[in-house]
Amino acid sequence: MPSATFNHLALEKRARIRRALLDEFSHYSLEQAQVARIVQSAGIARGAFYKYFDSLTAAYEWLLNDVMQKLDIHHLTIDQHTADDFVEWVEMLNQRVQYSEYHDLLVHHYQTNAGVLRQSFMNEQRCLTSKEWAVMVLCHEAFRELLLNESAGDAVDQRLRQSLFAILGR
Repeated sequence: MPSATFNHLALEKRARIRRALLDEFSHYSLEQAQVARIVQSAGIARGAFYKYFDSLTAAYEWLLNDVMQKLDIHHLTIDQHTADDFVEWVEMLNQRVQYSEYHDLLVHHYQTNAGVLRQSFMNEQRCLTSKEWAVMVLCHEAFRELLLNESAGDAVDQRLRQSLFAILGR
């Protein structure tokens, strides 16, 4: 989470910092990312960066959460949706990301950063049932596969649909 100081910055300055973070994390893993490049790109002092974020990981987590909000990523409820609804949701999400400014960030996330993050991006306030967790994991994995291998679309869709039907029965 960013600090209260960051949240009170002028919109233009926050946008510059966000753009610098997006550029950095679209090209470098957390391990390779450098505060020096971010602050130079954002036009801020190094000390200011640490006033806004505790660490590079905190800045990355904030950016990833912000991107998820901008993409309107939300989980459909399993009691009101069918397997086809979830497959369509994953396909639409993939299409939105393919032509967005977030494509490289998310590809890089799945290739390098997802495995090293210490914090889950799931809503920690709510405990998922086994079915909800299974559906979420399948949709997440299908999206990852589509993002990293664009030609796998039909096979991923079919496998996802069959798996979700087995879980949801509809």
